[in-house]
Amino acid sequence: MNEKMENILNVAKELPEDELEKSAQLSAGFDVQEDLWEVIVRFSGDPAFLREYPEVSYAVLSNNFAILKLPAELIDTVADHPNIIYMEKPKPLYFSVAANRSEACVNSVQNQFGLYGEGVLIAVIDSGIDYAHPAFLTPEGRTRIRAIWDQTEERGEPPTTLFEVRGSRSPIRGSEYTAEQINEALSADQDSYTVVSSFDRSGHGTHVAGIAAGNFANDRRNQVGFATKSELLVVKLALPQERSFPTTVELMEAIDYSVRKAVQMKMPLVINLSFGNNYGSH
Repeated sequence: MNEKMENILNVAKELPEDELEKSAQLSAGFDVQEDLWEVIVRFSGDPAFLREYPEVSYAVLSNNFAILKLPAELIDTVADHPNIIYMEKPKPLYFSVAANRSEACVNSVQNQFGLYGEGVLIAVIDSGIDYAHPAFLTPEGRTRIRAIWDQTEERGEPPTTLFEVRGSRSPIRGSEYTAEQINEALSADQDSYTVVSSFDRSGHGTHVAGIAAGNFANDRRNQVGFATKSELLVVKLALPQERSFPTTVELMEAIDYSVRKAVQMKMPLVINLSFGNNYGSH
């Protein structure tokens, strides 16, 4: 085993072609047609030393990296050159969400046990949601969102009935929209946002909700969400001041609201919270 090479390259270069073909991880970088390997190296000094190997094709990158294409029998020889610091093989890349489903065992669990999040409530506390997106609709075109609390929107009624509030300046702000109102907006002839006036202007909340629960009802081949039959509870956090981020006040209200709604609906709850802060260690 050559210590200058990563272990997987040490293994892959010794395998026969029929064995390599069984693994995308091992075969990545091997050109069957030319019978050549593509490798990544880090080197020191002037890359002119690579000219010592007429059978090696190369491209020099920045910061002393280079991509080499060479026969398997030359890999050890080149790796042993004193100017070579390290050599590794390429790694296959995948669309991360699709790969994550498999790596997190979601596919095998769903295929074996048929678990798709049915009967579970997922609260997404974030920048809101594009409630008209097909990823959050049933095949019949109905919403899978049980409620949206938009802390930034003042056209509707806030969910004050869930909390004990007192005084004319209640901190419970915003507008709560029910599933019935969302479905009304979806079926409205006019602009749906005149019925449910809630937007996800950054797209971040829609993105994370899609990963957690998007079912892409119009394209069953693209079930990239995880809990594709779960229901959603959405809280769009308010910005206390213009050009600011939400604070822990809005966050505490959102979490408390989510728990209270789950108790009210008698549903198990999962909370997705993609906001962070740096006021202390985690």
